[in-house]
Amino acid sequence: MGLIFFSVSILLLGIALGVVRSRALLRLRDSFTLATAHRHLPELRVLAPVAILATLALLLLFRSYLFTWYLSAEIDRWRDQLLWVLSGGVFSYLTGIALHVAFARRDPERIKLVCASLGIVGALSYIQIVGAWPVAPQLGHLHTPDGYVLQTSGCSCAAASMANVAHVLGVPATEKQMAQLDGTTHAGTSAGQILHALRQIGLRGNKR
Repeated sequence: MGLIFFSVSILLLGIALGVVRSRALLRLRDSFTLATAHRHLPELRVLAPVAILATLALLLLFRSYLFTWYLSAEIDRWRDQLLWVLSGGVFSYLTGIALHVAFARRDPERIKLVCASLGIVGALSYIQIVGAWPVAPQLGHLHTPDGYVLQTSGCSCAAASMANVAHVLGVPATEKQMAQLDGTTHAGTSAGQILHALRQIGLRGNKR
């Protein structure tokens, strides 16, 4: 649940920062409107491309294990959170600015802007939160007569495999325990998360 709390917090923080930025500009510049925002917000030139690229990476590139395998274990472990800050955080910041300016200036297109903003941020939030939902509470405990753990969900293969590796090495572990330690979600488990969980039970591993 920690990842879900983080995701929602980034959205709210982004919107709040956007509103603060908008209010400051509205007090200083009477010419600040949605139509002139690009002239008063130099950060748009950086933030807009960053948000788009981060969103594409979140949806496509970093879901490919062929790519993420070459990341360091720590970056791999935190990649989704980093991309969410650059994607959801930046989009919510821009949304906060746009909505505040639109309503403060009584822009005739403000209702359409609300709908578009809710659509974009809502879609990104849905994808992120569904993917970040922890799977450990839903897992059962199945094993063979000789003690090998059986996978009990469609996204806990890594957790079950780690429990079996631990079993072979003489360390007691269950699929549910390993899913909790490595933060397995409905989006699966990264190699960085696997290595982190193994360290928690006294084992070590490397990407090779």
